[in-house]
Parts: sequence; structure tokens; C-alpha cells
Amino acid sequence: MGDYKNHYAETGIGLCNNFSDLQKVNRAKEGEMKERSRLDMRMRKFVHYATRYKEHLNSVDLDMKRGEQLKSQISFIVSRSNNKYTLSEFEFMNEIIELVCKARRALANTYSMRFFMTGKRKKAFFDFIQADLELSLEALSRCLVKDITEYIEMGADKSISLKEDFFKFKVNACQIRGAVETHFIKVLGQIKGDFPEVKEDLTDEGKDSSDDESGPVTKASVQWTCYICTTKNEKDRETCMVCSAPRTIT
Repeated sequence: MGDYKNHYAETGIGLCNNFSDLQKVNRAKEGEMKERSRLDMRMRKFVHYATRYKEHLNSVDLDMKRGEQLKSQISFIVSRSNNKYTLSEFEFMNEIIELVCKARRALANTYSMRFFMTGKRKKAFFDFIQADLELSLEALSRCLVKDITEYIEMGADKSISLKEDFFKFKVNACQIRGAVETHFIKVLGQIKGDFPEVKEDLTDEGKDSSDDESGPVTKASVQWTCYICTTKNEKDRETCMVCSAPRTIT
């Protein structure tokens, strides 16, 4: 670090506990500066993934509150339907609420996995399927924000009946729920298995200390998964090759 007698003249404060002061006077060793840069990048990564983790857990609370609102609406419809409907007609909504909450918690935990992950290609593949999971989950979440009172009509006897559109919504919501559940089970299984299909290039070893990652990845990492039927599609396709669902969910 040099002669302590010269610290005051060089730093202006006579102390060397502040690393930036040492950088200003070029007293910091090159290795120390590189280490500080590496640690700074790692801290930024930690903050990023910790924030995403927290945001998803916060979303679970919001989904649960929305679920309670839906249950209240369902109870109102059943009570005013003059025995035309029972709670079993709406059980699919409870299943969606449960799956959304479970999926959000699972997705939140993938961010801690990503922070500790090594391997340039595995990281690239992981980022792709993680984003894919986000799209699938948001497609299902849209079923929860739907105001189901839009599907009711009042009869002459003041009893409530469900419009035909409700049953169309139910069929579509159940299809999305089944597809998302299958998708999550498959992808989380891949994550648990540490992506055996992704082979690292030996020349990439030791180059994953930062997230400035580019370069060749496996074919799987440039495909996208249909949120309806979970079919893998080539990156250039805008619609699913099996069910024709659009790549981008609007």
C-alpha cells in the first residue's frame, strides 16, 4: 500500500479505508480494482434477482386477494340463481387460483437458482425458458382479473342466469390451465435436472463471471413454447405449428 507517511499528501485525509480514494491516487493494486469490479457486478446481479423474487411473492398476495374477490362474486351468483347453479360450476376458478399461486412461488424460486448458476449456455437457455414461464403464467393470471359478473343477466323473477359467453370463457380458461400446468411441470423438471441436453463449449469455461453473455446456444434455446398446447416452435414462427395460437399473448 506504500509508505503511510505519504497517505495524507496523496489522499488529502490521511486515511486509506476508502477504496475510491486509493483509486484516485493510483495506489490501489490492479488485482484489487478488478476484484472490486467483480464484486460490484455480483452485487448488482444479487439485487436484480432478489428484486424479481420479491416481486413475484408480492404478486402471490395480490392473486390471493383477487381470488377472495372471485369467491365472493361466485357465492353471490349461486345464492341469486334460484338453484340453477352450484359452487361446483365454478370449481375451475378455485383450481386456477391455486395453480397461479403455486406457479408464482415456483417461478420466484427460479431466480435464486439463476443467481448461483454457472455455464454460459445453461444461463442463456435458463433465461429463455424462464421468460417462457412468465408468459404462460401471465396468460393464466388474466383469467383471474376477469370480472365474471359481466357474464350474468337478471331474469324477470330477479334471479341470476349465466350467459353463453361464461361457458366459452370456462372452456378456454380450463384449456389454458391444463397447458400451463403441463408446461410448468415439464420446465421445472428440466431445471431440477440441470439441463442435461445443454452442452457447454469448453472454450467458454471461466468466462461466466459476468452476465454479459452472448454467443452460440443450443437449438432449444432459440425455440419458443406455445402457452396453449406447449408445442416447441421454431423462433421464426409467429403462430404455433399445432394449434395456431399466437406467439405473443395480448
